Amino acid sequence: MSRLSYSRAFTLTETLIVVGILGLVSGAVMTMFTNYNSVYLRENSGVAVVQSASRTATLISSAIAQSSGAVASRTVNGVSYVTSSTTLILQLPAASSNGDIIAGGFDYTVFHASGTSVTETTEAYAGSFRAPGTYTLTQSLSNLTFSYDNPVVSLAQNIGVLIHTRLQTRSGVKETHVFRETYLRNK
Repeated sequence: MSRLSYSRAFTLTETLIVVGILGLVSGAVMTMFTNYNSVYLRENSGVAVVQSASRTATLISSAIAQSSGAVASRTVNGVSYVTSSTTLILQLPAASSNGDIIAGGFDYTVFHASGTSVTETTEAYAGSFRAPGTYTLTQSLSNLTFSYDNPVVSLAQNIGVLIHTRLQTRSGVKETHVFRETYLRNK
């Protein structure tokens, strides 16, 4: 008896069907990846706006809590500032690098809103651990408002900080409001 032996192979039709199915699956995976990436970028920009506002409010509140009080006006690093609803000048006790208060010494820190930025400018007393200079705290500012519990800012014992950050993205506008009220401990 004779046996026919033949090998099984894919026909051209079967190969084309498999290639077509792989193409459809690849297209679906790429569409899912593109959508996921878009959602990730949109959510990430929203988180960045919230973090920026929260970080800025925390830095300002921390400085207020450490300060001796607000100052009505002061020239810091060659620039004249006046405390207002968008500018806050704080007088802070100067401290050495090991945390000891330097008698009779004060550092001055100014928080100022200009355009979409909030800057912190520090003038340090000789021997103080604070670094002098100007630093940008956020660049997505929409509004910064300081409020005082006393019309004479040098007598204020409670300072409120309202920060509204806003960022335009391809998917829309991301914004947040943060309010912090801080009592001056050193008054």
